[in-house]
Formats: sequence, structure tokens, C-alpha cells
Amino acid sequence: MNKHQHPYSLPILLAAVLLTAVTARANIDSFLQDVTFAENAAGVSNALAKVEARLQRGELSVEDKARCHARQGELLARSDRRREALSIIRDNVITAPGVSAATRLAGVDIIHSEWTRPYSTLPKLEILESDLLASRQPEFAKASDTRGQLFKRIGQLHADRSCHDLAFAAYRQAAHEMTDPTDKVKAYFAAATSAQRYRDLRAAADCLAEASAIPALSTVLQQRILLARARNASSRDQHSWQPSRELVEKARSYAEEALQPRSHLIGTAEAILSRFAIAQAQAASGDTFGAATNAAELIARKVPIDGRTKGDIAVFVGDNLHLVGDHKEAVKYYEIAAQTGCTLGFKQLHKRIATTARAGRDYLRAMQGYSDSIKYCDKVEGKDEIAYLTGLVAQMNKTVRKSASSADATTIFTDTNADLNDLNLDE
Repeated sequence: MNKHQHPYSLPILLAAVLLTAVTARANIDSFLQDVTFAENAAGVSNALAKVEARLQRGELSVEDKARCHARQGELLARSDRRREALSIIRDNVITAPGVSAATRLAGVDIIHSEWTRPYSTLPKLEILESDLLASRQPEFAKASDTRGQLFKRIGQLHADRSCHDLAFAAYRQAAHEMTDPTDKVKAYFAAATSAQRYRDLRAAADCLAEASAIPALSTVLQQRILLARARNASSRDQHSWQPSRELVEKARSYAEEALQPRSHLIGTAEAILSRFAIAQAQAASGDTFGAATNAAELIARKVPIDGRTKGDIAVFVGDNLHLVGDHKEAVKYYEIAAQTGCTLGFKQLHKRIATTARAGRDYLRAMQGYSDSIKYCDKVEGKDEIAYLTGLVAQMNKTVRKSASSADATTIFTDTNADLNDLNLDE
């Protein structure tokens, strides 16, 4: 050290440099706020001119310049100059040397957000290429939350392109990189969903097991993981599906552990759909009556699910009650589905009501079911079906009116009747 130099000059110099950096950052933050105000007050063109003028002046650090270019690209995209915007963000933000990982991720987010706007026509593959370019930058070489967020976005794009195996790998990598427990669990959930979509239920189970091993999880998160494991254990296989009773019991044990008496998830749509999945597995394993009983409990009271889902559960209950011979109760649940709507469709649903009522010897209700199904037949392509059902209902009605009891009309409904054999009344 120079003997004439003051002993405190080095700390003072460092403080001055730090103050300069803080001031510069405050200046760029203030400038970008002014740009946002200009965009809201005077339009995109004025805000864009303001950013471009600042870039031409220079005197910006590498980081501040990248932030300005990111804002420039965003404004260009909103001016319908998306190709130019993409080029600027790629060259000056995502791949520019010396730019922080957070700013690179902000550039990626701009591309993602502009693509989701209604007017955007940017192909998903080009957005994916930008994400992959960012992932190869040195700032993303080490594990970090920012790296995890980037891989999460890559997973979303793969999933949007139906590349579920690639989405699974990206989501799982994102979960490994993240440190926040909630974010990790969400990434594992996304990975498990992708694995289920390409029918790798074992990989989905492994992801959910890893999620359950994360320390310091809240009780609600732990219960949600258990419900997800229950749904996965009762998921359908791609080709054939007849789960063992042990697998059904495993799924049920997960659900029961999650839905303890004081659980916040009791009565939620997530819990109801999990129990419905278990009931479906139970029916496939051969316990049709138990499955119908358990599923019926889900719609015995007001539940926070949409009407169509409630209708699907009611149809499931009706189908299983029909299989065990309780036709009267089956018709009751089909009628619930007719009130709420269901995936099956009204025409097929009313046919199912009619055939079930017929099996239970409620012939008047069977006539009503066939009549109702006519209302939902296609008026052009379904002309033959309409004519046949109309004639059948008329014949049934005539015979019932002539009879002292509807029981005298049973000959119309016998399985050996030639009129009924000509028409497939099932789906």
C-alpha cells in the first residue's frame, strides 16, 4: 500500500463502487417502470420508441442492456412484429454472454406469454428451441430454483406437443432442481401426470413416492400426495385392466390415510374423484356391488363437482346395480344422470334407462325411455332408428292400453321377440 494512501481508502472505494451499482440498478428499474407507464398511457409504439432511444444512448451494463432488450422484444411482439421480437430476445437476452439466469428466464417467460395471446402464431417448436437454448447457457449449469423453473417450462411445452415421455423427464428434472417444497411437489405431480399419459404407471408411482419423501411438507400437501398415489394405483392399463384386490386395497389405504376425520380435503372435488377412481378399480376387480355402494355415497349429498362428473358417477352406479340385478335402483341413478348430463350422451342414456327398466319388468318406464331417446336421434342419419323406435313404442303402448295389466304386454319385451332382436338398443 502507498504510504501516502489513507488506510480507509480501499473500503471507501468499494463502497463507492457498490453504491454506483445500486444506483444504476435503481435507475434501470425506474426506467422500466416509466416504460410501463408510457405503454399504458400513450400506447405500445411510444413505449417502444422510449426503450430503443435508451438502447441507442448506450452507457448500460450487460445486465441492464439485456433487461431493456427483453422489454423491447415484449413490445415488438405486441406490435405484431413477433419474428423480430423473437430474434432480439434470443440474441440479446437468452444467449448473450454475462446475463444472469433470472434475466434469461424472464426472456423465456416473455416468449411463453406472448405465444399464449390470442393473436400469436409462434409455433410451439420454436418456443421450445428458445427454452433449450437457455438451458445450455452457463448460468443454468448449476442446480437452482431458476434452472428448475426453466425445466418446468420445457416440460409444459413437451406436454402441449403431446410428447409426454419428454415432458415427464423435464418435469422430473425440474423437481430435482427446485428447493421450495411446494414447487417440488407441483413438479412431481406434473411428471406423474405425464407418465400416466404414456401409460408408465410405475414411473408415476416412483415420482409420487419421491414427492412423499420431501421433508417439511404441510399436512395438506402430504394428503394430496396420498390421494394422487391412490388415483395412480387405481389407474387403467392401456390394453386390459383387471386389477387385483390387493391393488384396490392399497389405493383405498392411501385415500383413507389422506382423508382422516379432520382433513381439509374431505368433501373436495379432488377427494371425490380419487374415491371414484378407486370405485372404478373395485368394479374392475369383480366387486361390482361394493363399487356401486361406494360410488353412490359420493353423490348422496351436495358435492363440489360439476354436473357432468356427477352424472358420470351416477351412470357408473347404475351400470353396476344393473349388473347385480337391482334394476329399479339402477334406473333411479340413470335418471339422476339425465338431470345433470353425462359423457354418455342423452340418447344412449335413455336407451340404457329403457333396457334396464325392461329387465326389471317396468314396461311403462321402458316405453318412456325409448320415447325419450327418439328426441336425441339425428334427424337425417338416424331416420331408420327413429322410425323403428317410434313403431315399437306405438305397438307397446297399444298393447298396454288393451291389457287389463301391463303384465299382459310382456310378450313385446321378451328377449326372443323378433322386433327387438333387429335393433341394437345398447351402445
